[in-house]
Amino acid sequence: MWAIVPLKYFDDAKSRLADVLSATERQLLVRTMARDVLRALSGCSMLQGVLINSRESEVFSLAQEFSAEVFIEPSGCDLSRSVTLASEWLERERGANGTLIVHADIPLATSADFNTLLQNHQQLSFVPDDEEQGTNCIAATPPNPIDYRYDGKSFAPHLAAAESLGLTSQVCRIERLQLDIDTRADLEKLLIAVNTARAAGEPIGETGTYLEASGIAQRLGTPYSG
Repeated sequence: MWAIVPLKYFDDAKSRLADVLSATERQLLVRTMARDVLRALSGCSMLQGVLINSRESEVFSLAQEFSAEVFIEPSGCDLSRSVTLASEWLERERGANGTLIVHADIPLATSADFNTLLQNHQQLSFVPDDEEQGTNCIAATPPNPIDYRYDGKSFAPHLAAAESLGLTSQVCRIERLQLDIDTRADLEKLLIAVNTARAAGEPIGETGTYLEASGIAQRLGTPYSG
């Protein structure tokens, strides 16, 4: 089982947060979230490797830091086509018998969460976002058993695609894997989780540290007061 982490261009990332974060803040947020996700995946004992799927030149240094590989997606690919090609490459070049597609904006993810997801995996395992609209993670054995339909509301279509082909699928609701960061409301949920972790003496991750050190946490009105 190999993980695939799609990373689009950092410069124009997270435009839905433009009303609360500057362009520079959004870029730094995307970088720190990606690092937290890659760190969690690199510590997952049930993975053979991690593949970063991107055309962003910066990913080569990330790959070196987290012992990952890089698949340079063809220009003009949407997310669905891009991860399909990356999965095909892993199957062909690395002998992968399965893939775990993970979005790079789920900064609460831990290695234990990914192990939990994979422990009972059979053919298809889906982790929805916390609104059950999008699909934050897909474990697939073998790679590409369905046509991926990433469009922000992919969860129901992915389930339907699996059902139409008679594939065994399961929905895994793992709280830390379900919070993806796209809106101010998502950021506020993340900050609550960061505050709770800090109060309990638990790690807050690179993203949590960035949100506090940058002043974003205070600006959004949920500072830690321990």
